[in-house]
Amino acid sequence: MKQDAVKGVAQGLQLLRSHQMDVRFHGDSMLPFLYDGDRVIVEAVDWNDIRVGDLIAYRLEDKFPTRRVVRRGGDSLLLWCDNWPDLRFRVRREQVLGRAIARERDGTRLHRSDGEWNAATDRGLAIFRRWRARRTLKTVRIAAGRLLRLCRPWARPAR
Repeated sequence: MKQDAVKGVAQGLQLLRSHQMDVRFHGDSMLPFLYDGDRVIVEAVDWNDIRVGDLIAYRLEDKFPTRRVVRRGGDSLLLWCDNWPDLRFRVRREQVLGRAIARERDGTRLHRSDGEWNAATDRGLAIFRRWRARRTLKTVRIAAGRLLRLCRPWARPAR
């Protein structure tokens, strides 16, 4: 097996045995809340306890991305990145490793019960809702424009 695949299996087993694991966050997809190099503490979570707004770590090949839950549906979650609004990810139940419960940066720990965490969750969901409303409005405008082109009364032949 490749070294990364072995590490991924080991981290998955760690979560199963200890109910908690550390994940290093990479990239800028969750800015400004998560920065490249932040330590994210993830705990195992029952599927029914996952809520909209939670940060979820999931398995994607040999990586463990962390994204925000914006919708639940059956056996899957719709996730998105706070900093990349046009990307959404559908994750199945069996891919979910757990829910982020804390973030460590420069020796400071922020827990999910802290006000700053809750404010970041509210801000992330508000950005998603505005983005979704703009997309919906754009779709409605396009449909209305098409309908107007089809039904222009002044373009009909006179009787």
